[in-house]
Amino acid sequence: AKYIALSYCWGMNQRLKLTTDTPPQMRAGTSINELPVLFHDVLGLARRLGIEYLWIDALCILQDSESDWYHQSRAVPDVYQTAFLTLATSSSSSVTESILHRSKDALEMKTARIPVRDNSGKLITEIVGVPRLCRSRRPLTASGWCLQEKLLSTRMVSFGGGELEWKCAATSACECEGGVSDLYNVSAHSITSRDEALDFWYKQVLEYSKRYLTFPSDKARNLFDNSFGNIVVFIIRIFSSSNSNAVQPNAKHQ
Repeated sequence: AKYIALSYCWGMNQRLKLTTDTPPQMRAGTSINELPVLFHDVLGLARRLGIEYLWIDALCILQDSESDWYHQSRAVPDVYQTAFLTLATSSSSSVTESILHRSKDALEMKTARIPVRDNSGKLITEIVGVPRLCRSRRPLTASGWCLQEKLLSTRMVSFGGGELEWKCAATSACECEGGVSDLYNVSAHSITSRDEALDFWYKQVLEYSKRYLTFPSDKARNLFDNSFGNIVVFIIRIFSSSNSNAVQPNAKHQ
């Protein structure tokens, strides 16, 4: 069955979550009015898209069970890769903030497009302008855990407050920049060579090192385990299947 996966920041007021004490209560049903506003928004969007199921980590992983976290964290790559769509709440810092609004500083500007070619001669378009700087300050871009959700997702729609952004295996687009792929947002799904895989890995290590974790001491260990380790496995999997349609340079938009 099709489902939507959610990529979001918990914030400090995440009261609705799955624990060993709550399963019977949740199986009996939860009133839509009891959902945090962010979950309420996402549920409404799923209904409009005709998608019946949602995957939200707070409600699908036992938050007080170390063994369940150990098992489920290793299933995360499959959760995001096989999701029909990932909804990223980029501008919301907690579940108490709605994503269905436009910020006063919505991006309305012109950008310069400079053609760039990589070592193989492939043409890439680099976008130069303020929008990149605006995105770098969004709550979701600071989370180490959310980086894997972005990289592993086959399709992602991001609610940035000022605009909507779309990413899939073939391209990326947004309201302020049209439908142009970004040099720094090359998808792991497009990797076709060892050099591309190594370059992608290097860039993601740099990006990951800038982000925060709930427990900073986990950052080095997670490079090869848990959240970031999932990305390593994913890159190896993609590179190993480089003859499939999913990683061909002429892959169609999904």
